[in-house]
Amino acid sequence: MLLRSICISVAVLFLLTTPQLRAQAADSGADQLEGAGIAAADSSDGSVPRKVMSPGPGPKGFFGPVTGRPKAGDPAPDIVYTKVLHSPGSLADPAPWTSANFYGRVTVITFFPDTTDNLQAATRWNALVKQFSNQAVEFVWLTGEKESSLLPWLAEHRVEGWVLLDAEGVSGRAYGLEMPETVVIGTDRNIVGFDEGIEPTKEVLNAALEGRIRTQPVKPELGATPASLKSATVLLNGEPRRMPDLDEHKPKFPPSYDVHIAPSTETGTSSAGGGDYWTVRGFSLKMLIARTYDMDMEPGRIDFPGESAAGKRYDVALVLPQQESHPAMMRRVREALQEKFDLTITAETRAVEVYVMSAPKGPGASLHPVKSPDGGFGGSSEITFARKSPDGRPPTAKDLQGLMEEENAYSGVSVGSISVDGGTIADFCRTLEGGLDRPVVDETHLTGRYDFEVNRGDHTEEELFEMLADQLGLVVTPGVRNVSVIAVRQN
Repeated sequence: MLLRSICISVAVLFLLTTPQLRAQAADSGADQLEGAGIAAADSSDGSVPRKVMSPGPGPKGFFGPVTGRPKAGDPAPDIVYTKVLHSPGSLADPAPWTSANFYGRVTVITFFPDTTDNLQAATRWNALVKQFSNQAVEFVWLTGEKESSLLPWLAEHRVEGWVLLDAEGVSGRAYGLEMPETVVIGTDRNIVGFDEGIEPTKEVLNAALEGRIRTQPVKPELGATPASLKSATVLLNGEPRRMPDLDEHKPKFPPSYDVHIAPSTETGTSSAGGGDYWTVRGFSLKMLIARTYDMDMEPGRIDFPGESAAGKRYDVALVLPQQESHPAMMRRVREALQEKFDLTITAETRAVEVYVMSAPKGPGASLHPVKSPDGGFGGSSEITFARKSPDGRPPTAKDLQGLMEEENAYSGVSVGSISVDGGTIADFCRTLEGGLDRPVVDETHLTGRYDFEVNRGDHTEEELFEMLADQLGLVVTPGVRNVSVIAVRQN
């Protein structure tokens, strides 16, 4: 049962606007997007934004300097727009949006600066509009993209509900937004909450209609039943998120070339970085070594005999006197790990058991190619894996910590959901590898970028592979291939 599973969200975030930015982007999982000037910390639930729009924001946010700071419970500011691109029930002559639309209906505004690179998000949005068409919900898609690229795209890909153009970001600034997100507004025009998702979910909409939105966290109950979950409140933010400060997660150590390594007491993992610092908390020694070699290196490619040593968890921090490249910082951390734990670490190429992904008939019908205007692109791959306790009991805090330590207390891996926005098949293979027991080798020869989803549900590996073949034309078979591995030995 999914309620009795420990779920891990494995997400890879890519910001690929130029080769220089790609070279500067730090560890997968959003350690640090140096090239865009964004520092971000990932959390134990693995959550990351579904999509990062390009171009990246300046220090004052995506929409410019904010002009208001409304919170949950405050009246919603007026929506300022320059053009109505679509209104419900109208094609040729869209009706104007007025403030009267706020009253008597729940209003959901998604602030989406970049529309044309997000077909999959638009498809999900349209499905929600259709699902709630008979309920008192106003759907407002507010975009700031240039008309020269937006209008031809909208001519081919209709977006349902209200589509309003705010090229100057006036509304985003009025709502206090520094990053794209969704605002939920009640029938009295008061703000109910701010949703970090770029587009809302049906759970959020149902909760808004039924008055079940809260903006203060409550302690979760592990023994909750499906009926109680259905009636439970849904948590939204009480105010917009702030653009992360570059130094917000910077450790307080004095600048030096020393690498600080200490046993971790964290129950989860976190990581952050900037041009002159790098820090992780709660990472196993095996995961640390993987991070220092390659942002795409999965722990499964680390040959480190002895789970007791490989699974011990540490906090690591490096605060430099001046900025260095990410590879240079990783060399310092790797050398410090070798010295502290008396390790020999070598990169090798070996013939190992793998899963081989191929596309014998080309891309399947559900692989949707995407194009990137002006050479810029933001993409993400997200897969949710559930690692299940053998006896089916609810997970305890000790279970969660044991999982993070990569202990062998769990058997069986099931895949809950897959969503890829503008990712390559190679990206997808690397993300998929994080939940499997062996490397995944891309032999599809598909070089484009794609949007796709695989039907959600609690699937086994075998069922997942069948769906990949049926829906995407991606065939996964066991095999043996030469792959890069990192051999670690204690001296």
